[in-house]
Amino acid sequence: MERGAESRAGAGADGCCGWCGGPMPGGMRAEAEVCGPRCRKRRWRFRRASSRIGQGGEPGGPAWRPMRFAYADPPYPGKAGYYVERQEVDHGALIEQLVAGYPDGWALSTAASSLRAVLPLCPASTRVCAWRRAVRWTHSRRALSAWEPLLVVGGRELGTNEPQDLVDALDYRGRYDSVPGALVGMKPPQFATWLFRLLGAQPGDELDDLYPGSGAIRRAWETFTAPGADLAER
Repeated sequence: MERGAESRAGAGADGCCGWCGGPMPGGMRAEAEVCGPRCRKRRWRFRRASSRIGQGGEPGGPAWRPMRFAYADPPYPGKAGYYVERQEVDHGALIEQLVAGYPDGWALSTAASSLRAVLPLCPASTRVCAWRRAVRWTHSRRALSAWEPLLVVGGRELGTNEPQDLVDALDYRGRYDSVPGALVGMKPPQFATWLFRLLGAQPGDELDDLYPGSGAIRRAWETFTAPGADLAER
C-alpha cells in the first residue's frame, strides 16, 4: 500500500494514520482511522470534492458492462526539469499505448502551449476540454496561461433521462496541496471528479492512472466509484 493510502478498517496493523501515513499518537481509540482533527478535516474535504453524490450514473440496464479507462498526466513537453526523473515523455508512444490498451476510453492532460504538437497525435474523435486553473502572477511579455487542455477519447455515453449538467470546461482555480506527498502539477479532487464524469465512469469500472505521482487521482477514484457511500460518514 502506498504511503498515505486510505485504510478501510481503522489505522491498520502498522499503526499509521489513514490519511497522512504518519504514526498514530498514543491514547487514540482503537477504531480511530486518522491521527487527529487536521487529517480528519483534510480527508473529509478531499472526499467531499471527489464524491459522486448528486451526480447519478448508477450502473444498470441490460446493455451495461464494466469499462476500463486510463488517465495520463505525464510531465508536459519541455517541463521534465520540474521532476526528479528529468525525463521527457515520448507522447507519440504514450498515445499509441492509450489507443491500443484502452478502447473503452482514456484522457490525457497537457499544457496549452503543447496542444498544437500533442493533438495531431490523437485520434480524430478526441474531444478537447478545458480546465481554467489557478494562475501564479509573474512578469511576462505575453498573456499568462490560465487553462490546461484535457484530451478525452471514448468513454461511456451519458444518460438522457434528464437535462445534462456536465460541460467540457471546468472553472476551478483553487489550489490543493494538503494531500500527503503532493507534487508539482497535482490535480485537485474537483478536477478528478470532472474527469471521471467526462469518461462516464460508474461504480464497477476500472481506472489505470499511468502517472500516479501523489496518488490523488486514485484516492478520488475510490471515493467516486464507492457504491452507496454516505457523504455524512466521509
